[in-house]
Amino acid sequence: MTQDKLLTQVKSVLVIHDRPESFSAALQARFPDIAFTYVTSLDDLPAQFAAANP
Repeated sequence: MTQDKLLTQVKSVLVIHDRPESFSAALQARFPDIAFTYVTSLDDLPAQFAAANP
């Protein structure tokens, strides 16, 4: 699968990281058509996963 084909299929991404502020702007700039949801606490993961539907 080519990168172009992959990018057309991905609409949202759930990112689990304790400090997403260190890279979230770069992700959004590189992939402006993708909706990123960030989870910083594993306690929030189930709710965020259900809400984001990645």
